[in-house]
Amino acid sequence: MKRKLQNINDLLGPVFSISGLTITQSEPLEYIFLVLTIISISVSLISRLIQAIRRIKTEIDEAMDDKKLTKEELDDISKSVLSEYNAIVESEEVGKLKEVIKEKEKKEKK
Repeated sequence: MKRKLQNINDLLGPVFSISGLTITQSEPLEYIFLVLTIISISVSLISRLIQAIRRIKTEIDEAMDDKKLTKEELDDISKSVLSEYNAIVESEEVGKLKEVIKEKEKKEKK
């Protein structure tokens, strides 16, 4: 149940922003690209979170149709939550955000 890259738009915004951030020469332009990168990655992560919540809510609603929650259904729901969490943590957006932070730290040390 891995969902690393949901669509190409999840990757294009951060890639564009990071490439602009790495080639900027002036400090104001660097900050603009940094802000754009963070906004782009944040929007992608928020979108991914909303989709994960919808999937989990749907699963909970289906499990609660009979107004009872069995141990197996609860185990399935908890596995789904853990799977969604892992998919988000291992996603391209989180990797790109870590890359942006490392790049910014490198520039600050110079």
